[in-house]
Amino acid sequence: MYSANQSKISKVRALADGNWDRVFSAYSQLSTAVNKAPRQVPCPTTTGSKSSSTKFRLFKDWVQTGGAYHNDEGAMPDGIEVVAWLERCSKSQAMDSIVSILGGDIRSVTNTHIQQKQQQMQTVREQYCSEEEKIERMNRVRAIAQTSIPAANAPEVHAYLKSRGLKGDFSKLPHSLRYHNRLRYPVSFREEGDKRDPWYSALIGTFKDKNGNNTSLHRTFLKNGKKAPESKTKLLMSPPWDIRGGYIDMDKPVIFIGEDNEPMALIGYCEGIETALAIREGTGIPMRPHYSSSLLKLASGIVVGDIPKSRTIITLWGDKDRSEDGQNTVKELAERLSKEGYIVQVHIPEMDIPANAKSVDWLDVYVQEGADGFPVELDESVAVNVF
Repeated sequence: MYSANQSKISKVRALADGNWDRVFSAYSQLSTAVNKAPRQVPCPTTTGSKSSSTKFRLFKDWVQTGGAYHNDEGAMPDGIEVVAWLERCSKSQAMDSIVSILGGDIRSVTNTHIQQKQQQMQTVREQYCSEEEKIERMNRVRAIAQTSIPAANAPEVHAYLKSRGLKGDFSKLPHSLRYHNRLRYPVSFREEGDKRDPWYSALIGTFKDKNGNNTSLHRTFLKNGKKAPESKTKLLMSPPWDIRGGYIDMDKPVIFIGEDNEPMALIGYCEGIETALAIREGTGIPMRPHYSSSLLKLASGIVVGDIPKSRTIITLWGDKDRSEDGQNTVKELAERLSKEGYIVQVHIPEMDIPANAKSVDWLDVYVQEGADGFPVELDESVAVNVF
C-alpha cells in the first residue's frame, strides 16, 4: 500500500512540478493569487465574505512546486495539497484531478522521468532565493536570536506555559527555546485597516533544516503571559533556503541499553512546541517538534552516532483531527521511516474531539488526564529532566 501510494505521488509530481501554472489555470478562484503572486490576496475559497480578507498567497516558486500559504490553514508545500484544499477532497482525488487537467497518463511516467524531475526540483529548492536575499534573511534571524534570552529565564514564558496547562520546572526548559521582549508582528496577517500596536513579546524556537543547520525562528507572539490577541500567533520567519525535513530544535535523542545489552536511541516527533513540552512532561521522552502537520509529514530520520537505524526508535505523536489530517500525517510518516529502517511507534489521542473543536492533541490529553493519559513512560534513569 505504501509503495503504491508513494508511486502515485511521485508520478503526479513528475507531471505537475514545473507545470502548476497549467494546473491552477483550471481554477478560476486562484486567478487573483496567480496574477499577484507571491503577494497576499483574499482567500480563494471565501471570496465575497468578510473572512475573505487578504490571507492567502502562492509561494515564490509556485510554478515549480505549487506551494501556497493560508493564514488560517498554514503552509501547503505542494500543489497536491492546494488542490485537495480547494476541492475539499482527499489527496488521491486531488491527484486524479491534476492528471486530468494536464491530460497525462501516470502509467507512462517512468522511474527515469521521476528521478530527473526530482533532481530538477532539488535545484529549484537550492535556488530558493538569491544570495543577497539569503544573507538578508539570515541577518534578520541572527539579530533576533542574539538579542533574545533563554526562555528558562523568562517569567512571561513561564506564565504562558502555565496558562496552557503545563506543570514542569520551567527553569529547566531547553536552551534552544528563547524569549524576546519586543518583536514586530507581521501586520499583513491582520484585517485591512487594523491600526493596533504591532509590538509583542515572543517565545522563540530555533528552526533547523534537515542537516541540522540553524535556518529560521519560530515565534509564538505573547502579551502579558498569554497568546497575543491576533488570529495567527505562531509564525515562522522567512527561511533563507528549503526547510523541508527540518524541525524546531528541542532535545537530543536519549541513548539507553537495550535488553540485549546493546545501545539504542529514542526520540519523539510531533507538531507544536507546547505539545512537545506536554509529551516530555507526561512521558520523559525527548522531543522534536516540527511546527505544522505539513512539515511533520516531511520530517527526516535521525543519525545517532554509530547506532544503526534498526536500533533507533522514533515515536510519532499525532494530533487527532476531524479532517484526519493529523492521523494521516503520522501514519504516512511512520510508513516512510519504517521503510528507511527505523523502529517507529505511532500514538494518537483516544480522547474524543469536543463538539466545538476541530481536533485534540497531546497537550489536551495532558491537561485533562495528566501523565496517566499517555501510553508510555520512560524510566527516570533515561527520561528528560523536566521537574
